[in-house]
Amino acid sequence: MNVITTGCLVCDKMAKFVIAGKTDCEEYSRAEMLGDLLQCNLPDFKVHKLPKDASCWSVWLKEICGARGWQFDGPCIVWRELIDRGGEGLLLGGSREFEEYAHHYYNVSPLTSTEEEREIALENTASLQLHAQRSSSPEGASPTVVCITSASSVLAYHVTSLLCASHVYSRRGGMELRLLCEDPVEEEIARGVAMEVQDLALSHVLSVHVCSDVQEAFEGAHVIFVLDHVRCQTESCSEEMEERSEGKGQENLEGKGQEGRTDEKNEIVTEIWRGV
Repeated sequence: MNVITTGCLVCDKMAKFVIAGKTDCEEYSRAEMLGDLLQCNLPDFKVHKLPKDASCWSVWLKEICGARGWQFDGPCIVWRELIDRGGEGLLLGGSREFEEYAHHYYNVSPLTSTEEEREIALENTASLQLHAQRSSSPEGASPTVVCITSASSVLAYHVTSLLCASHVYSRRGGMELRLLCEDPVEEEIARGVAMEVQDLALSHVLSVHVCSDVQEAFEGAHVIFVLDHVRCQTESCSEEMEERSEGKGQENLEGKGQEGRTDEKNEIVTEIWRGV
């Protein structure tokens, strides 16, 4: 068991790092495992991983550095999000700089071997390729758009976890998840939930998007979990959702009466679950 003791104090209460790199790169594998080690042992240390295919890495890196005013070139990039102060983030560097940072502040060094890093790189590449194949939905199957309101709440966190673990939509073209958070103060919490879902790299979760507008979140949604009061901007918005729910529910009941059972090929019905 590895126990981490901090060599010196970090100024900010929360440390959130983004680790991005080519999936076939062993440097990215080493940085990824080091980030996981720190996150598992330090409650205020958070990591968000962005694995990228080698074919699009150069273009993506150029775009991200250009947007943030950085100059960097390498197979793995690490930066720190300035949670409490805002801003574009602080560039740390590559895998080597991340290792030096971990050693200086937390007295931790990578524990992986070259063989382990090579195996992780192969797994990352295979996982990304599988996700790309699943993302291109089978002909005739479209992804299910699922919206969860009050996304910053504890209940929404558990509902999101259950949805991701259940694979209930894996046979229906996958799932596009929308997290609705109308409170700007708590939006960072919802984005943290979205990052955790992305870190899972689940093949049936095609996308995760945080919304602050009700109409944007509900537009085209097949399933809506209303976990708390939603402030519709117009009365027609609420009436429209009720009519859609009642109409789809009636169609579903008629379909069950004819077939006598529920079939996976039936059209997905919009359901509104209200929690207290």
